[in-house]
Amino acid sequence: MVVLNNDINVDVRVLNELRILKKAGAILGIICTGRERELESELADVPIWRVDQSNPVYKFKFISATTNSLFRKLWKGIILGVAEGFQPDIIHTHDLYMGFPVGDACEALGIPFIIDLHENYPVAFRGYSWTKKLPHRLFVNSDYWSLKRSTILERAAGIVVLDAQYGRNLKVQYPEISHVPLSDYPNVPNLTEFKTTVQAKAHFGFKIFYFGMVSPVRNLHVVSRAVGQLRAKGADVELLVAGSVTNHDRAYFQKEVMGEGVRHIPWINLPDLGKTIAEVDVCICPIEKNAQHESGVANKVFQYMYFGKPLLVSNCAPQEELVRSTGCGISYEAENVEQLVSKIAWMMENRAEIVAMGEQGKVAVNRTYNADVQGEKLVRLYQKIFEVQETNSKNIGETKQVELL
Repeated sequence: MVVLNNDINVDVRVLNELRILKKAGAILGIICTGRERELESELADVPIWRVDQSNPVYKFKFISATTNSLFRKLWKGIILGVAEGFQPDIIHTHDLYMGFPVGDACEALGIPFIIDLHENYPVAFRGYSWTKKLPHRLFVNSDYWSLKRSTILERAAGIVVLDAQYGRNLKVQYPEISHVPLSDYPNVPNLTEFKTTVQAKAHFGFKIFYFGMVSPVRNLHVVSRAVGQLRAKGADVELLVAGSVTNHDRAYFQKEVMGEGVRHIPWINLPDLGKTIAEVDVCICPIEKNAQHESGVANKVFQYMYFGKPLLVSNCAPQEELVRSTGCGISYEAENVEQLVSKIAWMMENRAEIVAMGEQGKVAVNRTYNADVQGEKLVRLYQKIFEVQETNSKNIGETKQVELL
């Protein structure tokens, strides 16, 4: 059973994991939030239990999860209620903060659970805009998840991370989880996720594309300044931003990002992403270099590669290593506007080289960085956990026999 405090229909990584597990023979059930709607045909027969997160009481319990146990108790009750009928053998939950309620429920059920870390949650949590604003901050303990992370991970039967090096670092930081099996499953695409790749279209100027959420830590203000400097020198360069802006970050976006040479599209649906990417020259992931962004490579980066576009990425270790090892792009120091100006200028002057980079990225996705290949590690993690469970059950049985003798 999969437990997710999010709408399953919009979480691409989780959907890909579900496809992998179903293909491996798992009988799936999902508890999640979001509005009632069916999954795609491949997963249409999977039962879903929806939790209403729209009411103020639920929102308060979530906001105050670091200062009281209301959210933890709520979700434990939900899981136990569903488990009466579904009777899961294991629960796969997503994000650190769900570890406590799921761990509590699994302890009551006598079954193991896997915790899937989509990010470095303690760091991400401290950076969320809503945690700093009134009245929310009155109910927030910013250090809570840093203090509780090892306790949660130690209870798990298995851990999934975005990046193998991040997983190794976790085990060094917390020796108490050295015995817990760990697997990496990156934000890679399902090769059937998009209808088709799209041929590049001829256009004037040099277009840089960003796809995803907008916030200060995404460093779009750095890119905007670089574009402004290049345009001041006469370069025909444009930044196209496709992504939603929350109310918390709207003032930042209007003041620091929007300007001459910057165009905004509120959102692009994934099936239509290729049409837009076909009209640009380079795709960028300029995220701030911090502990949160060292936990893995974003969905957007692999999607850019899928469509054969060269990458321009900030020097967060996982994405810098990806472009280095595959030859699919170049990196720059995250906050260094002058260096970014230089890198963009180089790409503008070396069109043949960057087209080749894009092709190398496409090859890398088709060979390695896709759900089919990476999903094998996820299946092996499940196999390992069940082997451990079987061995433990056998040992308990033998111990009981000895006691009876």
